[in-house]
Amino acid sequence: MDEKEFGSIKGWFAGRLPDGWFTGVDVTIEDDQIVVVGALPDKDLPSGASAEEKEGAAAGRIARFREETRGQRIG
Repeated sequence: MDEKEFGSIKGWFAGRLPDGWFTGVDVTIEDDQIVVVGALPDKDLPSGASAEEKEGAAAGRIARFREETRGQRIG
């Protein structure tokens, strides 16, 4: 795949992904698959939150995202 075609694919995803899903997106090609990895928005935690609290909040956001968007992502 050349850079022009890859750029077109990345642009398609940038225009197609619903607003608010991710704060940043990385699109790569692995073998014959397109892989889209997005960063979920951070959850506001109280200042001084422990590493465990931050990790738990991240795991919760990931689980919620997967549950709420499964139909849209996999269709």
